[in-house]
Amino acid sequence: MISCLDATCHRPIVTSPVPPAAADPYDLPWTFGLAMAVRPDGRPVIAYRDPGDHANKLLDCRTADCAQADVRTLGAGNEYHAAPALVLDRAGRPLVAFESREHQRLMLATCTGDRCESIAVARNRGGFGERLAMTLNAGGDPTIAWIDHQLAPPGLSWNLHVTTPLNLTRDPP
Repeated sequence: MISCLDATCHRPIVTSPVPPAAADPYDLPWTFGLAMAVRPDGRPVIAYRDPGDHANKLLDCRTADCAQADVRTLGAGNEYHAAPALVLDRAGRPLVAFESREHQRLMLATCTGDRCESIAVARNRGGFGERLAMTLNAGGDPTIAWIDHQLAPPGLSWNLHVTTPLNLTRDPP
């Protein structure tokens, strides 16, 4: 993480809030990804897929330079899953859209303090593409864009979807 304490950035601060992952010569560039948002107080949050275990994680910085941070695992993933998307809601809480290996669904995690609650918001036919995109709509609800694709003879079949989950409560067990 590179951060600056002033606009001119004469003395950038470089921190490594998570340990480096071992390089794998078979990893391809599209197998990793991250999204970042900065709270009004200057503290960043980063959603990423960990290159070591491919899990979807949230790095929640306790300081503006991210020298102190907490990592929360949101769900297991693999190298073929879409990179997660991140926005801050109107209350400043991180919302993370990610692909769930366990549920084979598009998930949305809402994080408050040291807890993240995840709900399933959509199913797909085969995959969610390389990236998810997310923003807040005019009502403050998360809106997620994703590609539903399936390898089917004679080639690739895909659809672009835009999903706005309106009920952000967990399904009953």
